[in-house]
Amino acid sequence: MPSAPAATDNCEGAITGTTTTTFPMTASGTITWTYDDGNGNTDTQDQTVTITDITAPVADVTNLADINETCEVTSLTEPTATDNCVTTVIVTNDATLPITMVGTTVVTWTYDDGNGNTSTQTQNVIVLDPMIEITTTTTNFVITANNSSATSYQWIDCNNSNAAINGETSDSYTAIENGDFAVIITEGNCSDTSDCVTIAGLGIKEISNLNVSIYPNPNNGEFYVSTSENDVIITIYSIDGKVILNNLKVTEANQLINLDEVESGVYFVNVANETNQKTIRLIIK
Repeated sequence: MPSAPAATDNCEGAITGTTTTTFPMTASGTITWTYDDGNGNTDTQDQTVTITDITAPVADVTNLADINETCEVTSLTEPTATDNCVTTVIVTNDATLPITMVGTTVVTWTYDDGNGNTSTQTQNVIVLDPMIEITTTTTNFVITANNSSATSYQWIDCNNSNAAINGETSDSYTAIENGDFAVIITEGNCSDTSDCVTIAGLGIKEISNLNVSIYPNPNNGEFYVSTSENDVIITIYSIDGKVILNNLKVTEANQLINLDEVESGVYFVNVANETNQKTIRLIIK
């Protein structure tokens, strides 16, 4: 409240002005002072008051505590600040959520009183490495994730912008074509991606011109061996060399083979007669 001014009367001594203005004033305005000599004589005088806010808000907490999360930070708790003129301080930050980069990200908070005065404060957001096991083991054309405790798996094609391979969500992937492949491993809310593994040499290996084919291929375990050759014997091996079907003599031009109890994967069919042989890659879905 400003000091009350005084006035002089011809009969009395100094007279102190009074006002009906409510203090404190929070905005610029005019104070009307009234001088009364006590004999029914009054006079008034206006005083212009200009209030200028030049003080920035002050953070309520001197040092903001670090935020520590594993995998990612999806939200931030807004801190507060106090201003000498306004009751509501506008609070913003420069973070882009979610924050997923492992390590420390410094977030800057800005406090704005709406009168052109701002102050800032920083906060450390620390994303911890989830330490997910993402190594893989490759045996022939089968890539296996070494993490046996994952919540989920998703195999991706590294040569196709890391696109998800439809239906390949188990802990292993049997490649059906040459390329580079990786797996996204998820544990709870955390995910990480393995290195890409190169698969090469998946073409059919033909050792002779033996006239034989397999259809359909891929299949669900039921397929035909088609040949015009005589005395043909077939042996089927798993990708790790285990014999699945041994020395079966082909007796028909289109002989039906049923392996519907065999697990999905890549197998090799060795077709041979007395003079020639041929190895065909078989895919059971």
